[in-house]
Formats: sequence, C-alpha cells, structure tokens
Amino acid sequence: MRELPLGELLDVIIDHRGKTPKKLGGDFTETGVPVVSAIHIKDGRIHWHERFRYVSPEMYKRWMPVPLRTGDVLVTSEAPLGEVSQVPSDDPLVLSQRLFALRGKAEILDSTYLRYFLQSPDAQHRLRMRATGTTVTGIRQSELVKVLVPLPLLEEQRRIVGVLGALEVLIETNRLVAEGICELSRTYFESLTSRCVGTYRLGDVAKVNARKATPHTEGRIQYVDIASLSDGSIDWPGRISWAVAPSRARRLATDGNTLWSTVRPNRRAHALLVNAPDDLIVSTGIAVIAPMVIGPAYLYAATDRQDFTDHLVNRAEGSAYPAVRADAFEAALIPRLCDDDAAAFEAVMWPLWQAVAELGREQAELVRARDELLPLLLSGAIRVDAVEA
Repeated sequence: MRELPLGELLDVIIDHRGKTPKKLGGDFTETGVPVVSAIHIKDGRIHWHERFRYVSPEMYKRWMPVPLRTGDVLVTSEAPLGEVSQVPSDDPLVLSQRLFALRGKAEILDSTYLRYFLQSPDAQHRLRMRATGTTVTGIRQSELVKVLVPLPLLEEQRRIVGVLGALEVLIETNRLVAEGICELSRTYFESLTSRCVGTYRLGDVAKVNARKATPHTEGRIQYVDIASLSDGSIDWPGRISWAVAPSRARRLATDGNTLWSTVRPNRRAHALLVNAPDDLIVSTGIAVIAPMVIGPAYLYAATDRQDFTDHLVNRAEGSAYPAVRADAFEAALIPRLCDDDAAAFEAVMWPLWQAVAELGREQAELVRARDELLPLLLSGAIRVDAVEA
C-alpha cells in the first residue's frame, strides 16, 4: 500500500499555537462561542461535559478567519500528544492552543479514515518519533506534515470507515444509555429532596477509607488511580503486577462503594463501583466511601450533587495541588430522605446501575474489537471483504 506525507493530503491545516484572546485585543466571556482545547479531546471524541471557555462572536471572527467545518480532524499537539477527534458540525467553534485542525483533500482522503489512522498504534508511534521536548513533549506543524499515511483508494477508505463505524455506533449507543441512567439518577434524586426530612452527616451513614490493602510481592491487581476516574465513570486500566504497583496502591474497595478523587475536586472525578473485580486495589489519592445506613445508589446520588462538590472544593487544601482529607468527606451534609423514598430510590436505581455495569463490560469488548481491527484494516493485513463476510 502506498504511503504519502500527511501534508500532501491536506487542503487546510490550522495551528493556533500562541494565540490567546488577550493577544487579539480581548478576553474570554461567560457565554458565546465555545473554545475547544486539548482537555476536551479524548477517546476519539469531544467531551462536551468538560468545562468550556467562551469568546464573543466578534472575537470568534478575529480568532477563526478559517472556520472549522464538519469532519475536520482535531489532533492534540502535546500533553497528551496524539489525542484525536472530529468536528461534529458547522456550528461556530474556536480552536485553542495545543491543537491542530486537519482538513483533507476530499478527492483522495476520507476525513474519518484519517481520524482512524491517527488513532492507530502505528500513527501514534510515528507522532511520538517526530515529537521533541524534554519536560513537555510535543510535535510541531513542520514535523506533523511529514508523518506518512497509508493511503488505499478512496472507496476502500470508505469501506474501512463503514466497518469501524458500525462498531463505534454500538459503542456510542452503550455510552448514551449509561449517560441517560446517570441523568435519571440525578433527576429522580433531586425530585425526592424536595420533601426530605433534614440532612445526614456523611460520616454517620458511611465509612471513608475503612479498609487497607497489604502489599504483596506476587500476583496481579486491578489498580485504579485518580487518572482512571472521570465524572461518573471508571476507565479500567489493564492489570499490573503487585511487584511494580505504586506505593499509593493501598486501599480496598468493593461493590456499592463510591470512589471520589481527593485531588482537584472541582473535576468531579468520581464513580460508583458495581461488580468490582476481586483483585481491585485503589490509590490513596481516592476516597473510598462505603454505605452503612443508606443504600449504595442513595450514597452515590447524594455525593454526585453539585453542593457536595462545592463542599469538597471549599475544604480542599493547597493551591498548586488542592486535595481533600477524609474528615472533609465525613463532615459533608447530604439530604436525608424519608424511609419510603429512600427504599423506592434504591429499588429502582441499584438494578439500573447493575445494567450500566453490564453495558460497560459489553462496551469494553466492543472497544477491544475495534482497537484490534483498526491496525489490521489500515495496514491491509485484513481485507474489508473478510470482515464483512
């Protein structure tokens, strides 16, 4: 299969390195046109739940003389290098620093094919090989355009996109169902708080960091650290050997526990454990909250509220690396539902969280299948005909 330098396949490449509103004579605003940055790009999509900055429509016109279009491929240039996504629509969107926007020549390159290629292990290796820097590793436009791209005929590119896209539809469907159940939990719980009978002190109805793990020299563990947590979900990493586990691998957690990152609580990195593996070990950078008086779905919903987050933010210590101690979690006040409402909420939501866990396992298998197929299809080791058959 022929390979061509990326620069020869592009009509447009946008690089706003060093561009900021102040350098353009303005500033960020409370509302307006969203500014997409590197923190929003992960797992092949734009994470819209992350907090955005905005600029005025006038600033947008100065900042984006070449507007982004549907299908443009976004690539992070550093920290972390090589995260990829695509612009979902022609709605105004500002490209921030540490991002490239790539628009291919439509007659020879399918934009989604380019996105899949840049997500592949081969492309990630090629990007890293052209990156520079010690403290912060990044890639410059002059090196990015030299990355070689395997280029089958356009029709074959589209067939590859069709196969991988079918898997991504299933992955996205599962993700949306899980997000819908998260939103249901929040809405249902809030509807019950309107007739709550006071508050609980969290430490009176749940234990925080009650169980410790004893390190071993043999065996493997499923280790979860703060990087594995996001707002409402866990990105399960691969298992590691106890012998190489970090010194922070010291906490035990099990089904029904709520995990909350103690660092930078404004990020709301937290999740509910359902069907937790027996060999799970959690970082000391995570608070493990185990329900006692109330149910696990109730506990998670109460700690998922914004006022709980605000409490943690106000109790965080340190400026560069703000963190929350266990006693701050224990001191938080959560709504006290009447017994009937608490029982009804648990009866509805806990089975739904178990269903979400099943979807998560299915999603992991779909992601694994996609990630295994991706390099094989792009390299031509497997033909699309064989997969479609």
